[in-house]
Amino acid sequence: SGLMMAMVIPFLVGMYSCPESPRWLFSKGREEEAKASLEWLRGQDFKPDILAELEAIRAEQARKNLIKVSVKSLTERSVLKPFLISILMMLFLNLSGMNVMIFYCNSIFAYSRSGISSNVASVIVGIILLCSCFTAIFCITRLGRRVILLVSMGGMSTCYFILGGCFYVIEKSGVDPTKPIPEGTDDPLAGYPGWLPVISILLLLFLGNGGYGTLIWVVTAELLPPRVRSIANSIIICFSFIMGFIVSKTFVDFILMIGASGTFWMYASTCLVGTVFTLLMVPETKGKSVEEIAEIFR
Repeated sequence: SGLMMAMVIPFLVGMYSCPESPRWLFSKGREEEAKASLEWLRGQDFKPDILAELEAIRAEQARKNLIKVSVKSLTERSVLKPFLISILMMLFLNLSGMNVMIFYCNSIFAYSRSGISSNVASVIVGIILLCSCFTAIFCITRLGRRVILLVSMGGMSTCYFILGGCFYVIEKSGVDPTKPIPEGTDDPLAGYPGWLPVISILLLLFLGNGGYGTLIWVVTAELLPPRVRSIANSIIICFSFIMGFIVSKTFVDFILMIGASGTFWMYASTCLVGTVFTLLMVPETKGKSVEEIAEIFR
């Protein structure tokens, strides 16, 4: 924990040295400070570009002053549908239980009878999540948004069904997978493939984080009209954190009520519904202008 606290210090120093956002300063009528902020960000050698950007920001701010945006704006016909699609995408992401798999990875690995220690499992999960981020950067420029989202959510559903099956076998055996089998006792899970739940968990995290978990922030920003993007994203992000808390808090409760197998099959069914929703309701946004995307929802 001391090391983690020490890592925050460079962040605080860096943030203290950064100026306020030029657009925020313009919105408060502090144009000279906005100009100084842009010069700090862009450099003194790009004054013509800075002046042009200042004029663009000034014109945009003038348009915003003419068109007031409030929560009521989200009920407009051209805004409501992309907003609801974004909210539901965030709902399915959280209900998929991907965060649960990350938070409880040590316990899940131990219960899956994989033979991997909790410390090693944490390292492996961290590496998988890092690799999935780089893979997402590579794929997002080459594949359509819908393809990545569908493969991600559909793949997670498949992994959850397999994982649920593995845990069902463990539960039916009556063996406590966290404790060693006593010597001289037959192992009811002698033929159990301990590698299968490991592959399922790692593939699930790779597909989830590299697909829906990363791309959803891009897609929701592209779906929403620019004039309501800030207020809509604020609500969506708040909703996401609330749902994330609820799903994480109820994981153990579900384990106690319906068992690990039932819990993972429930997540699998949610991912399956999310796949169908993505297929039917989420449009392709790659390579489309703001106007072309807005035309879809008119």
